[in-house]
Amino acid sequence: MKLSDKLADFVSGDFDARKILLKLSIAIVLSVLIYAVFLFSVPRTSYPIVVDIPFGSSTADITRLLEEKKVVRSGGILYLWLLAFHDASSIQAGVHTFTRPGSVRDVARMLVSARPQGESYALTFPEGFSIAKYAEIIATANPGLAGDFTKAAEGKEGYLYPDTYFVPIDYTAQELVMLMQDNFNAKVKSLEHESLSPYEVLILASIVEREANSEKSMRMVSSVLQNRLQIGMPLQADATLEYVLNKPLTELTEADLKIDSPYNTYSHNRLPPTPIGNPGSQSIDAVLNPEKTDYFYYITGSDGVFHYATTYNEHLSNVAKYLR
Repeated sequence: MKLSDKLADFVSGDFDARKILLKLSIAIVLSVLIYAVFLFSVPRTSYPIVVDIPFGSSTADITRLLEEKKVVRSGGILYLWLLAFHDASSIQAGVHTFTRPGSVRDVARMLVSARPQGESYALTFPEGFSIAKYAEIIATANPGLAGDFTKAAEGKEGYLYPDTYFVPIDYTAQELVMLMQDNFNAKVKSLEHESLSPYEVLILASIVEREANSEKSMRMVSSVLQNRLQIGMPLQADATLEYVLNKPLTELTEADLKIDSPYNTYSHNRLPPTPIGNPGSQSIDAVLNPEKTDYFYYITGSDGVFHYATTYNEHLSNVAKYLR
């Protein structure tokens, strides 16, 4: 076949070449659109995100830094958005704190309108600590904030996510509490349980956090406590007494086990009325996904190893073997 004949066939569509090109073009356009939507989407990451923009940074430097910190998925898209819709020269150097996910448009608007904090300090809140303990941590870094924090956090025990926070120096106690709650909402995806309410999940997780010392022991202790709840057996968790008496576990006495309090899980066969601290993700997951066991007792040996029992006699045997 001559070249001229091949060209004629192509033009006439004998080889369906035009349909192939049309489909290919549509596929390319769709791919570009999908990728563009991906670049504009909010990255999956942990909040808050603290970004320190150095003095003298260019717009390209700033957008590249925000991509590295995962504030946006594409620094290039943010750069183009700033050039098209904002005066990028109004972005101020300093510490910018992003407390929640935002679109490219939201981030650009925040950048050009926010007044950055000149200084920030780190606060590390361990898993399982109560609001009162968190206030003590705050007092070591910012004494004036501790009292206000206790007031602002009232009624929020269990909902202040344990983490390290870089707190702007001019943050109020209310802003810090909101930051910790936002982090809780971002990190804790579900509190759904087949027999416990979401709040009861938090209460039990706060006990598991204080009673156990590893991911494995959390799942086992969670199993024991849930087995007890199912048959109406007291939890007998020392950690609840530690909370209400504000005493270390090692200082609890026989008399303490008899105090009249809804937090006394020796004399009450139900959960205490509130969480006894602020649990982390592992303890919450342990309540939602406990080990399946028939254990009703546990002790921690002098070496920190947990030992479990189904019957009271087995429990007494473990006590004799590992605690004496």
